[in-house]
Amino acid sequence: MKRFPFKKLEKLLWSLDCRYFVNCGGCGWIAYCVAINFERLNMPFRVVLWDDEPLNKLLSKNKSPMHAMLYCRRHYINSYEYDQSDGLRSNHVTMSSSNLLNYYNNCKWNKVYDREHNYKIKKIINDFFKQIKQ
Repeated sequence: MKRFPFKKLEKLLWSLDCRYFVNCGGCGWIAYCVAINFERLNMPFRVVLWDDEPLNKLLSKNKSPMHAMLYCRRHYINSYEYDQSDGLRSNHVTMSSSNLLNYYNNCKWNKVYDREHNYKIKKIINDFFKQIKQ
């Protein structure tokens, strides 16, 4: 595959946030939608859960993190405004898209994001990935 267009993907995700407020409760859904496409392209990734809790507490309690994103090929995907300086933990974990979907479904997320948009957002992200030549 040619170089992956990470900047274009980030622009797409930023536009989804501006329109649907995905970073106010839908970041786990975004991570899932991108992860499933990375798997189809055989692109290894890690899930990054930003929170003040350690990873084992987040996963054992099915607690939603303050932010969820992906890390792939030295790029953070949907990093939004999170960085190391805000005192939160960057919990990197290897997780399949199906496990990420289970985690998303079992957690309580910010209700600003309307889950009614999930199908539409998944289609937009899938359409983006269909344009990528292998």
